[in-house]
Amino acid sequence: MASGGGSKATRRELPSYTAEELKAAVDEAHRQSRTVAAHCHATEAIVNAVKAGVDSIEHCTFVEPDGEGRRHVFREDVAAEMARKGIYADNVLVSMTDRERLEWSFDNFKKLRKAGVKVLPGTDGLRLYETAGLALVLEMMVRGGASPMEVILSATREAAKALRMGSTIGTLEVGKEADLIAVQGDPLEDIRVLRAPKLVMKAGNKIPPSGRSEAATKADALAQKVLFTLDESGIS
Repeated sequence: MASGGGSKATRRELPSYTAEELKAAVDEAHRQSRTVAAHCHATEAIVNAVKAGVDSIEHCTFVEPDGEGRRHVFREDVAAEMARKGIYADNVLVSMTDRERLEWSFDNFKKLRKAGVKVLPGTDGLRLYETAGLALVLEMMVRGGASPMEVILSATREAAKALRMGSTIGTLEVGKEADLIAVQGDPLEDIRVLRAPKLVMKAGNKIPPSGRSEAATKADALAQKVLFTLDESGIS
């Protein structure tokens, strides 16, 4: 948690650790062959995390203090350094109906991609309907200018690489774990078909649909609200 956000009594516009403190944690994690993800809203926290050499940055919102509030100011120099170091940005686009946060996240997504940073999708949730909302995030990435193929690869191959698990998951190849879904339609033509998988397999085993119907209903309801906000605000 390189900066606050989410939980009460935390300040998302302020860093939680210095670059030196983060580097000590990163160095030890890397010594143990572990990856490091840094939760960063504050711009200073992002700068510190990049200096420390983290593997991925969650949110990467570029929030700065502004009197009693906060503001979003994208930093091209920091994004360029992230791209140079191969640091991933994850969960940049937020599936919520707050117009200001949506505007921030789309601005971030576009500019991070332009800077050459690899952006991964994420839902920032652990409940079933929240994780089922991953398809909505993929739709938002397409809306933000990414191609359907780029988006699918970001959720599969690139995500596996970010976790240092590319040798076992992320692509369909001989010797890998055979995680896959089947959908009705062509996601390269209409990314929305990923919302309703007809088949889910994990390590070659078919996963029964128990629990997914309710989650899909909730996820679809959230998607409708988010997409309505985007349409109403003209965000793209």
